[in-house]
Amino acid sequence: MYLSAVRRGVENRRRTSAHRIIRPDDELSKLSKLPARKLSFRGRVWALMDDPNSSRPAKYISMFIMLIIALSVVNFIVGTEVTPRCAWLSLGAAPDEVAYECGESRLSESGASADALHTLETVCIMVFTVEYVLRILTCTTAMPLARFLRAPMNVIDLIALLPYYVDLVLTAARVKVSDRKSTRLNSSHQYDL
Repeated sequence: MYLSAVRRGVENRRRTSAHRIIRPDDELSKLSKLPARKLSFRGRVWALMDDPNSSRPAKYISMFIMLIIALSVVNFIVGTEVTPRCAWLSLGAAPDEVAYECGESRLSESGASADALHTLETVCIMVFTVEYVLRILTCTTAMPLARFLRAPMNVIDLIALLPYYVDLVLTAARVKVSDRKSTRLNSSHQYDL
């Protein structure tokens, strides 16, 4: 008896949800439905930066930002790669005389590759910064600034940008941030007997 009532309820929900029109309640959907000529300049920039379905250029900008995100992730992964890679090295003539050794530095720490990786990171951060600032300057056409700043995705965007600028400020102020490797070495020597 109870199971049949639950089944009927599930079937009714399926039937009504199949015919229900999905209406997003956010201001962006209302904003992007307006013709372009009725939107203010800020409204057009907001739709361009925040809604890829608002126009063809908005879709291209969205794809460009996704490409920059992927490039930034690859840059981060490559920058943490140890050089030279870990490998088995032969220590002698016998086949069992081998050692597994890894490089001591990352690609992002020295050489020409470090300069290229840093330049690529700077370009990616500049693109993300321009996008974020444009969205902040134009968000008031769709929502209050406080609501924009509290939105989870915008908080994530800000958190992703901050480390670069904090590092830039600390470098300009010539503040030496302790290296994790030296911290680990110092803490391991405390327990040596």
